Amino acid sequence: MSPIKFIYFDIGNVLISVDHALASKQIAELIGISWRRVEQVLFDDGLQDQYERGEISTAEFHKHFCRQTQTSISVENLCFAASNIFEPLADSVQLLETLKQAGYRLGLLSNTCDCHWSFLQEDRRFRFLHNGIEHYVLSFVAGLAKPDRDIYRLAADLAGCSPGSILFIDDLDENVKAAQACGIDGILFKNLAELLNELSKRELIH
Repeated sequence: MSPIKFIYFDIGNVLISVDHALASKQIAELIGISWRRVEQVLFDDGLQDQYERGEISTAEFHKHFCRQTQTSISVENLCFAASNIFEPLADSVQLLETLKQAGYRLGLLSNTCDCHWSFLQEDRRFRFLHNGIEHYVLSFVAGLAKPDRDIYRLAADLAGCSPGSILFIDDLDENVKAAQACGIDGILFKNLAELLNELSKRELIH
């Protein structure tokens, strides 16, 4: 195994908690329809996936959502209700800081959308995502989403490292396996204790 030179973290459910059901309920409350209908439009019909891949803009996302639900809501209220669903995971934040202090090069590799990322930039609770991070590989910017192998190749190119010297941490097995298929070392995030054990095995922490 090559020495690890660069570590990419997924964001959702690794560094911050994400409650998609809460987003659906918050939006539903604002526009007076069932949260299950909101979920159908966002997730079952693939609207959120298109948005995360950068295939549609925030304005297009808003327009399509209003048309599909036959409702009216401002783009600002829609984006806030869809995004106010995150909380920092304190132990993971501390680990990120430990790795920063140890001098490791760090990046974020995440499937996310414009309004979620804007929320995470503006809310002071998530400042740790913007300090000491060298590269951001965000699906809506890249036009690629995990587990598409091209997003991992892009991440390796940005890091300027061979895939074997990159570590990727994600909470979804399919994303970790796709990274490994590209030659990147991967750890499936289940809980902090197991992650610390895997990092210790690699002699990245002591």
